[in-house]
Amino acid sequence: MDSAAGGYRASVVGDVAGSVLNNDRNSASALARGNEAANATTIDANSVTTPDTGTVAAVASSQKITGEVAINAGVTGAGADGPLVANVITDDVGTDSKVTASGNAVLASAAGNRGGNSINAEATTIDTVGADAGSATNDGATIADAAFAVASNQGVSSATSIAAGLVDDVATPTEGTSVSTAIGGSVVDSSVASLNNSLTASAAGNQTLTGGNAITLTGTNMATTAAVSSAQVMDGDLTSTIGSAGTPAVPAGNVTLTFSGTSTNAGGTFDFSGSTSDGGHTQDEVDALNTAYPANYTYTLNGDEIDVVTTGQATGISSYNFSYATGGSAGSPASGGVVVTVGNDITNSSVAVNGNATSGSAIGNSGTNRILADATNFANGTTAAGAADSVIDSSVVTASADMAVSNSQSVGATAVLASTVGSVFGITAEGATTPTLSDVSASTLSVSDNSESALVKGNEAGNSVRLSATNLSNSSALASNQATIGRDVTASTVQVDGNEISGTTFGNDVANTVAVLGSSTIAAGSTTLRAIADPSTTVDDEQSALADHSLANVQNVGTGTLQTTVEAGYGIATLGAGAPGADVDTSDVANSILSVSDNVQSAATTGNNAANAVNIAGGSITSNGALLSVQTSDAANVQAGSAMEVGAPAANTSSTLSLNGNANSASATVNAATNSMTVAADTSLVSRTTDAGLSGTPADDYVASADYVVNNFQQVGDTNVIASTTTVIANNDEGAFATDGIQQSIVDVIGNTAQATATSNRSVNSLALSANSSNASAGVLNQQASAADVTASAGTIAGTDVTGFADVSPINGSAATVANNATLARAGGNTTTNSLSAAATTFANVSGGAVTALNGAGSDAITASFAVLNEQTNSGAINAGVSVTYGTTFDAVGAAPSVMNSSSMVNGNSAATVAYGNAATNQVTFAALNSPAAAPGRTSAGIASNQLNTGDVGASTVALVGTTASGVGVAAGGAVSMSSVSVNGNALSASAFGNSSSNTLTISGNNVNVAPLIP
Repeated sequence: MDSAAGGYRASVVGDVAGSVLNNDRNSASALARGNEAANATTIDANSVTTPDTGTVAAVASSQKITGEVAINAGVTGAGADGPLVANVITDDVGTDSKVTASGNAVLASAAGNRGGNSINAEATTIDTVGADAGSATNDGATIADAAFAVASNQGVSSATSIAAGLVDDVATPTEGTSVSTAIGGSVVDSSVASLNNSLTASAAGNQTLTGGNAITLTGTNMATTAAVSSAQVMDGDLTSTIGSAGTPAVPAGNVTLTFSGTSTNAGGTFDFSGSTSDGGHTQDEVDALNTAYPANYTYTLNGDEIDVVTTGQATGISSYNFSYATGGSAGSPASGGVVVTVGNDITNSSVAVNGNATSGSAIGNSGTNRILADATNFANGTTAAGAADSVIDSSVVTASADMAVSNSQSVGATAVLASTVGSVFGITAEGATTPTLSDVSASTLSVSDNSESALVKGNEAGNSVRLSATNLSNSSALASNQATIGRDVTASTVQVDGNEISGTTFGNDVANTVAVLGSSTIAAGSTTLRAIADPSTTVDDEQSALADHSLANVQNVGTGTLQTTVEAGYGIATLGAGAPGADVDTSDVANSILSVSDNVQSAATTGNNAANAVNIAGGSITSNGALLSVQTSDAANVQAGSAMEVGAPAANTSSTLSLNGNANSASATVNAATNSMTVAADTSLVSRTTDAGLSGTPADDYVASADYVVNNFQQVGDTNVIASTTTVIANNDEGAFATDGIQQSIVDVIGNTAQATATSNRSVNSLALSANSSNASAGVLNQQASAADVTASAGTIAGTDVTGFADVSPINGSAATVANNATLARAGGNTTTNSLSAAATTFANVSGGAVTALNGAGSDAITASFAVLNEQTNSGAINAGVSVTYGTTFDAVGAAPSVMNSSSMVNGNSAATVAYGNAATNQVTFAALNSPAAAPGRTSAGIASNQLNTGDVGASTVALVGTTASGVGVAAGGAVSMSSVSVNGNALSASAFGNSSSNTLTISGNNVNVAPLIP
């Protein structure tokens, strides 16, 4: 779709008076699809039965894109030909007029494969009991084998490119699609609004449609099997782009190039042949050099270098500098977004650019795979004796159970996924003929509650098992949220508040859930006595969770770089320059309210992210459960950076400036997991084994076995993990720019925050049991190993800097406050919270007693009814650094005091760094009304934790906090006169530690007989 012809356009030549102009609720969409299919089977019967190993319904789907294929969706051609949605009024808007460009939606969506496959069966009785369990397998072929089966295979080849853009050219964008209101004259006694517009670009490799690949079974009596198997392979490139960041202006002047080469003797003179070596040169430069040196010099372009041959030189040389003149270039402004431009004054009016949103996303694979079974009586669907088993090795993903789901997703090693969002939300009031002559009086200007986001995900799934991604990148060049005013602001309110800008990159992101709900009895589904969760990553590369109800999640990020960059500015700018009274173009702010507050900016990069949950609830429960999560990474770099600038003029009269509550954050995490299991029995929770056993070594990993187990494994190799923030929150008429100063006004820089967090491994593992009576055992095991170098850095400047003109005090009869601003940098190798809780009226465990064994080599074990084992090793260097400047500066140029009849407060600000190798919080909570078993068979509980750090750990905080009042011509009365200056309650800290552990075992009840153990 091309908006070059004009798009949605309302054009008025002349004035708009006493009228309403609406350009609202228009839409434009461009969709491009390689393959799209929806397949469904529906069965509605009284009874469904089959012979042994029979199949009732099966759906299979294959979608492939091969060869050199370009799938592009774009809403383009904006720029010089005009935005997609435009109001253009050549002269004034007045006499209670209303002009709007709101609620418009622009979408560009490109996808390789989109598919949905479903089976829906409803019957009173579904009975397909056979000798084989259901199975879902991905081993190159995608196989679903069960009475009800769905198989889906999607693939995009490496030669395929998929792009979605709201720009003129996705490869080299120079202009972006926008929603624009342009008024050539003034706005008087009227309102102009551009609200709630949306600009979206999304690119996807493989997707499941709404509902995903699904099997839904509903009945009264059910004994059957079901399997869903899905495979997605994305080897091509994805790009989504919104807007252009523009190009900087180039000033006029001389450009000098250095040529290196050799000289040869030509009979009394020398010939020189040489070349540049810095690259990036063009034919335009060659032409300029040939014009500047017309005789005896020949310049030619050789790739992106320039060659020169000169004759008739007096001496031999090995290098020579040649220059050419350039007239400079104006550059190009950032484009794309929602803007209102007013040519002259804004008087007694309101202008708003609020609630608009731009978002770009690039997702390699996205899948939802599920089985839903709802019955009054649910029996085994197979006569096989084995437990439910989820097994993943290096090439095969297998789930075997009555209800089995297998999902495999991969992003190729050479695939590049990128999302770039660069847009402008703004109001500009600049003189049509003289940019610095536009006044705002008795008016309200607002650029607020707008959002910009860029998202990249390699794999995204709503199910379990293997995920892998390699070489992902996300660069978000996000432009400005700004109100620009040519000259004076009088008796007005200007707000740039509550805007949000975010950039997010995930290698793998998954949410896996197993939910088993029974109103009466949940019986054992197999003869397996103990649930087992075994990562086995270093022995045979096979990970398994074995239990009646099991969940296994395995994720890997391969070699490559994951990166997120966010850069943005939020501000109010007045264009008048020069000293007050000396230049008619000076901008004055009087009797007004200025605010640039509550803006939020973030950059987040995560290699593997998982939320795994097993929930079992019923009357009487005799089954068991296992949850295993394995996350590994060989990524070279995991990086996140966020640069934020907040500014507005402080040299105001009888006005208020607020630069408050802004937040800037960057987080880089390689592995992050939240693993939870809840088991709730209304009556009894029956054990099929005795104690929980958690044990292993670093060589062959640690295995968890009990009635119910949660095992988390995370490993990071030689990786650089970097998070950084740069934050500037200050007045933008600072430094040597002489002003009227702060006169009878209030300037606040309060409650702003900046935080940089870099972590190699992070986990939260929990297991909760509850029943009326219980003798079940449970264990939580966490194992984390990191060799990554982890760095977090945060730099912040927050304050006020004013220089007074002539004999004007920089601050007079006013208050400047810099307070409660906070900057934090946190860097860590491994961090975890492990919790196990057991609550019952009566416990009747028969325990052999709590036993633990820990040693320096990591050959560790713990045995107890309820046990937690934590194993952490860090060998990488950990560094956290903060550099801050908090303060006020007042520089008097003339003889007036620097601070006159005013207050300056720099109070309650903080800067902190925290660096650690390993950190753990381990908790066991045991609550029983009765635990009557006598020794040695009584219930036991234990915590064991082993942490080893061999990497350097450093934390540093550098700060300049205070008030400076100075001036070469300050009168004898002093630099501070009849004023108060305070620098109180500020705090600086730096903390570094190799290992930190908090272990808490809580026992409560009425008649409790328990053997606790904390080694």
